[in-house]
Amino acid sequence: MNRGSQVKFAFMFLAVAIICIGMVSAVGDYDKETEIRFVGKQSTNLSVWDTCTDNGFDCDSSYNCSFTIIDPDQQIIINSIKSTKDGDLYVYNLTSIQTSKIGTHEVNSYCTDGVDSGRSTFYYEITQNGIMLDSGQGLIYGVVLLMVIVLFIFTLSKLGSSENYGVNLLLVNVGYILLNIVFLIVWKISEGFLASIPFLGQAFRVLWFTSTLAAFPLLIYEIFILMLRSMDENTKMKLFGRGYSEEDATRISKRR
Repeated sequence: MNRGSQVKFAFMFLAVAIICIGMVSAVGDYDKETEIRFVGKQSTNLSVWDTCTDNGFDCDSSYNCSFTIIDPDQQIIINSIKSTKDGDLYVYNLTSIQTSKIGTHEVNSYCTDGVDSGRSTFYYEITQNGIMLDSGQGLIYGVVLLMVIVLFIFTLSKLGSSENYGVNLLLVNVGYILLNIVFLIVWKISEGFLASIPFLGQAFRVLWFTSTLAAFPLLIYEIFILMLRSMDENTKMKLFGRGYSEEDATRISKRR
């Protein structure tokens, strides 16, 4: 790798590192701003629950608790709807229609026995798969993503540097696999962290599935090309045996 290529590679490495660090930092800030009580899967039935205490003691059966739930667009899903007491918990069951919106939902709980009362606010998250990664997992994903992208860039920088067809074909396949891994990691990061941008995860999921499915016809094509090149080499060796020069043998074999 010459000095110009080294400088370009260093700049690309720095740019990728900044992007990955920024992504992980954003996840860490998000976790600090909002404490998520639980995570639910999009468009499924979900139970929202809260406890009730009065001066440090659990509320008795005379207390009623109602919930108001606000979606990520600040639209009210339910407004002061009475919940059901289930042991020490007060529960309200949401339908799949009420959990169709991805993002952070705010729940305002109000409990009273007609004399004393208490309020609390908590949050839950709706994601495509019901999973939200924490900042530690985000750091691991970010480091792995950085390493894979750097290897992918390095592989591209080496493509065409050799006159050997087999080496170049190997580099193409390695680059293809690394790119597919990038699609997979970004897809999972998008689903786990960027729930408010659902189309991003969906886009990379489509890219991953498409590139995975395309691997089979690509493999067939490569096998076909290798067979043709093998036939050309056999023809060339036969022409050598008949006294043809290397230039003439190469020209005739490629003309087949």
